[in-house]
Amino acid sequence: MQDKIAERVIISGLMKGGSAAFANHFYNLQPSHFSNPINQSIFSCLKSICEISDVGGVSIEMLCSTAKSMGLENVICTQDSIDFIS
Repeated sequence: MQDKIAERVIISGLMKGGSAAFANHFYNLQPSHFSNPINQSIFSCLKSICEISDVGGVSIEMLCSTAKSMGLENVICTQDSIDFIS
């Protein structure tokens, strides 16, 4: 994917729609489909959350917790990244 706006729409859809959005629309996507490295990392965490838990939406706290467990906290849990996600 080379469209950063489309990448942001997918991330936003997963943040708001959680597991149902993942199962219904985004299950075939992989982090490597994203062109922006931060979006790759965010999607990787969101995918992990949605595959493990049945969540209605994903909070920043949940995203950062998963990022920490995946060793991505220095990428995702910085103030700049949180502002980017929000």
